[in-house]
Amino acid sequence: MSLLGLEIRQAVRRLLRHRGFSATVVLTLALGVGPMTALFSLAYALLIQPLPFPDSSNLFRLRTVLRENRAVQREMSLPDLDGHNEPCVV
Repeated sequence: MSLLGLEIRQAVRRLLRHRGFSATVVLTLALGVGPMTALFSLAYALLIQPLPFPDSSNLFRLRTVLRENRAVQREMSLPDLDGHNEPCVV
């Protein structure tokens, strides 16, 4: 039998002999790997994955700004673009 086979056999015997320790190790790994996988999936979906639009890198946001103190008043909407409100776009 090869050396690797003997090592694996001995490791399995030790794990079966110390079942409480083995269960603790498996539970610790599961509680560590599971949440990190979920967190990475969420971060990938929200931050890394490109938007589902063609040329999504060319998207931008318009906001209306008060002329006096240049504070952002609100997000711009389609009726703001008709020319009646004439917002100061930054």
